[in-house]
Amino acid sequence: MSVVTTAMMAKAAIVLILYTVLYGDNPVSRVGQAILMGVQSGYVLMINLDFYYRNGVLRIPTEFHYIIPVILGILIFARLYEPTRWLYRYPMAILVGAMLGVSIRTTVFSQLLDQLKGNFPPAAPIVGVPAGDAINNLIIIIGSMAAIVFFVFSRQFTGPERYVHRIGRLFLLAAFGGSYGNTVSYTGTS
Repeated sequence: MSVVTTAMMAKAAIVLILYTVLYGDNPVSRVGQAILMGVQSGYVLMINLDFYYRNGVLRIPTEFHYIIPVILGILIFARLYEPTRWLYRYPMAILVGAMLGVSIRTTVFSQLLDQLKGNFPPAAPIVGVPAGDAINNLIIIIGSMAAIVFFVFSRQFTGPERYVHRIGRLFLLAAFGGSYGNTVSYTGTS
């Protein structure tokens, strides 16, 4: 019998063992779950260790700066041993900080600055276009600015600026209502 056939038979047996949970919680299903989780964990561990070895450790003699990610990657596994568990914080702090910096930069550009740039002239011209388009573009510009004031400046407003805050809230309510109405009308037509 080949290795592939044996592996397929083992997988089928584990699947059948896992289906015994349908008869209730029993020792056979617990053993199947433990086998499945152990094999999956071992597989993921070996894939990660192989990746670290091929892309980090083998490159250190020629490219010395690869030592830093290799050390940080090894420190992630320090969590598994109680006396060195505190070392796990450093690579995770670097990872979270780097990913947060990347995501905040892209979020600000894609969800705020590009949206504003798309709502202002020349992307939304007011002069030199038909009157209906000019009015639509003006409404979009005013609504966008008022909605940003409503979300960004969340403090108690007094004086004339409270009207901008209220207009922003009304624009948001109209947008959410339109979105809800569009969803309801779309699902009702199927």
